[in-house]
Amino acid sequence: MKEVLSYYDLSNDNIDFEIAEPPLKEYGDISCNIAFSLSKILKKNPFEIATDIAYNILPNIHRKNNYEAIIKLVSVEKPGFINFKLDLDIFLRRFFSDTRLVTNIPGLGNIQELILIEHTSVNPNKSLHVGHVRNSVIGDCLYRLLLATGHNIRVLNYVDDSGLQIADIIVAFKYADIQMDPVNSNVANKKFDHYCGNHVYVKINELYSTKPDLEIKRKNILKELENPHSQIS
Repeated sequence: MKEVLSYYDLSNDNIDFEIAEPPLKEYGDISCNIAFSLSKILKKNPFEIATDIAYNILPNIHRKNNYEAIIKLVSVEKPGFINFKLDLDIFLRRFFSDTRLVTNIPGLGNIQELILIEHTSVNPNKSLHVGHVRNSVIGDCLYRLLLATGHNIRVLNYVDDSGLQIADIIVAFKYADIQMDPVNSNVANKKFDHYCGNHVYVKINELYSTKPDLEIKRKNILKELENPHSQIS
């Protein structure tokens, strides 16, 4: 837009405009309202100015600066918005190759400040599903992007966390007469992870209210789980 203004012998100091996300996705990725500000100076209709910028001025600027690869489509919407659809693959490659841009992303603060990302950390008593994969991918992508741009980044991911949930399952099988084999338990869902999460875990927590001695056994099992030499661990 600076070069558009220079075409009219103007500068950012003379014109106030915004570049923002358009209200509807079909309009594109970003939108600019510069035509409205120019209309006050040029004494022309904003839609006419936007059309001239989109289809005459911008193509020349794009060819000159090799922006054509980044911008797939420029369109104009009444009463005078200029909309841009980006080639996101090319745009992101260029954006993240310039660390001057990335290290100034709002909200990240000082590049030396420690950033912690925790992801995945699933409940070991519940079955895994595609949502866990999504969280793992998002978390890992954020980590790699921040690491590549020089940020002080650490990842927290509790793998095979053996906390209360595991102790509950051991208490159920060892002391509450709940069958370990789902085939012999008359439960319709025969997958072991579903069986533990949807049946055994629920059942043992119901029993704690009527059999407080089971809670004592759970505390003892938790201690044994933390001891690498115990039979339980």
